Amino acid sequence: MSKKVLYFEGAGCVPRGDVENCRIRTAFINDKGKSIYLEITSKAVPKGFPDSWAYGFIDYCHYITNSKPNYDFEEHRLPIECKGRFEYSKSGILKLVNEELHCSFEKMIVTDIFDGYHVHANGGRYNLMDNFIYCSEHAEKARNAFHEIDMQVRKQLGEKYSQISLNAVESNSLSVRCYASDMSMKMHGMNPSNRIITVSL
Repeated sequence: MSKKVLYFEGAGCVPRGDVENCRIRTAFINDKGKSIYLEITSKAVPKGFPDSWAYGFIDYCHYITNSKPNYDFEEHRLPIECKGRFEYSKSGILKLVNEELHCSFEKMIVTDIFDGYHVHANGGRYNLMDNFIYCSEHAEKARNAFHEIDMQVRKQLGEKYSQISLNAVESNSLSVRCYASDMSMKMHGMNPSNRIITVSL
């Protein structure tokens, strides 16, 4: 039987202990049927503590209703926001969420840009992780495709560092945007008016 998984979108830039990202967020339905938004950040490992340990803080936690944007943030905050620091680890976060937000998650996964989970939708609404289908194989294909394009563009432009950013990951394709200068692209046989590169997955 598969474990009940709590998915987070990685929104920071560095790992912290056994958590792959220093800033994570999610939107989910708890065991009581309530929709909740949760955002957590962490601080660097305190001096004298093991490298696997870091402080976690609740940035935002509130119920999600069908009200206008920002209303929930202002009117439906949950007491967990005042929790104070806690152990920023997968086990620490799971314990906090399960005990404070009436949940029963058994495993935690932090997604990256290639996984396709984005909490914030248009119009100030939220994408619930309950509607997200996680596929590690698809994400790995997208990750590898991005790397291949990155190496090709670097080689063509004679650049040491990346000149592309992720544009979109779809069910059967990946697209990137080249942000090199017009002059550099023209000098190396690339069309500056066609910066989007799309490949099939």
